[in-house]
Amino acid sequence: MKRQRPTRRRVLQHLAAGVGLGLLPTACRRPDLSLMAAALIDIASDRATLATIGRAFLEEQPESLESILGRLAADLPWSGPLSAEELTARLARRIEHDFRHGATYRVDAWILSQTEARWSALVALSSD
Repeated sequence: MKRQRPTRRRVLQHLAAGVGLGLLPTACRRPDLSLMAAALIDIASDRATLATIGRAFLEEQPESLESILGRLAADLPWSGPLSAEELTARLARRIEHDFRHGATYRVDAWILSQTEARWSALVALSSD
């Protein structure tokens, strides 16, 4: 059975469906980007699709995990653990911001915001 190619709408629906994890631990002296990475991966309900998109992005725009985490932390902004709902809201706002300001990448005929592309790459790197 051939898998259908995911649409942008489906990916965003999966993002929204992944919400509901409750609060993450709140005590943190300095930002722990591994916590951010885990939280971003946790809100991705269709990790396989995001990983596929992330791999395609990384083939065209090689970027290290450290660079991806640093950019996501700055763009979201991340200063410590957030609820899944707040993290999802920040991610959605940043994706919208990217599109409004032309901060996009073309990946396999898709137009992705820089944030979407890096989030997908994070999921891809975590699943490899």
